[in-house]
Amino acid sequence: MARARSGSPVQPGDSRRDKDESSVRTFLRGVVEEVGAARSAHLPREVTPEDPRVSRLSHDLYEQWERAMTAWWDQALASPSFLGAMGRGLATQAGARGAYERKVDAQMERLHLPTRKDLVRVTRIATLLEEKVLAQEDRLVELQDALAVARREVVQARIEAAEARIELRDTLAAVQQELAALRAEGRSAPASPSPTVTPPRRPRTGTHSGEA
Repeated sequence: MARARSGSPVQPGDSRRDKDESSVRTFLRGVVEEVGAARSAHLPREVTPEDPRVSRLSHDLYEQWERAMTAWWDQALASPSFLGAMGRGLATQAGARGAYERKVDAQMERLHLPTRKDLVRVTRIATLLEEKVLAQEDRLVELQDALAVARREVVQARIEAAEARIELRDTLAAVQQELAALRAEGRSAPASPSPTVTPPRRPRTGTHSGEA
């Protein structure tokens, strides 16, 4: 209302804001009247933060603030002059930052100290070296795993060879025992008489020739 009387243009959100303020005043006035009526009726009643009316009041105040800020930002963003001023401010800030960085780099070069570009380049090189080191570590872990598998296979092969030698030794011992038993049986058996061999008789050739 004051703006209208002073001659300044009434904004679209002013009527809504005035309506919200009047509704809040009406609500507060009603709360005060209720409290006064309760006290006058000798009914002790106090408004606590847990009272739902207090939470409703806080909610209404927050909605009013949100609507006011939304209306202000809508009005500001719809203004070309505001956007232009914001763009010029950002451009000025970026230019000032770039000039400051160039001055700092020149000062560092005069002092023979590393500049920001040098630090970025060193950081990039360190990152590449770190990646290579990590790749070599992964390769080393793979080789260690393969070596562990080969060792297990070698140990398993040695165990199998030892078991085969033990089985062969047991087999040879059993064969030797059987041979010894056979020899013992052959010695303990009685000797059989050897058969007499009669020589064949020779024909008498002389007698037959004289008789003829």
